[in-house]
Amino acid sequence: MRVRGFSRATPVVELLRRVGATSSLTGEKLTEPQVTAAVDGLCKELGIELASFTLFPSDEGLPRYVLLAEARAAPPPGAWEALRDGLDPAIAAHNSEYL
Repeated sequence: MRVRGFSRATPVVELLRRVGATSSLTGEKLTEPQVTAAVDGLCKELGIELASFTLFPSDEGLPRYVLLAEARAAPPPGAWEALRDGLDPAIAAHNSEYL
């Protein structure tokens, strides 16, 4: 943070960078390590070996996150649906403000 000047007696600050990657749609302050732990743990439980994934805020509808994931190999039948259904509870287990 850097003070860029003053507006009357109030400092005008510039945020230079954040420590860590965080997101907050409704005040949950979701961090990258929380999401990684949730997704990795759930995928291991479901037998999904991910090549990569990203979670990002949706720009339409109710506030929500969208998960895009790429598997290294075809996952077991029903695994993608189980990932979809289990993702919110898995994230909530790592972040008490989520949900």
